[in-house]
Amino acid sequence: MSTSALFISVISLIALLYQSYLAREENRLTQMQQSASVLPHLNQWYSEYDNNFKFVIGNKGVGPAFIDNVE
Repeated sequence: MSTSALFISVISLIALLYQSYLAREENRLTQMQQSASVLPHLNQWYSEYDNNFKFVIGNKGVGPAFIDNVE
């Protein structure tokens, strides 16, 4: 009886370790997907001081922002 209880507890321990390994892998994959889905966020503002006009575009996002066309 004690041998079967020991065997069941060892099997449970192995299952717990494998489940925690799978949870870590899922976390890692989720983080990779989230970091890949981050888009750049462009802000624009202008100022006029002493008849000088200044137009500024700033990237407030995480990734690089590529500007293809300006009109």
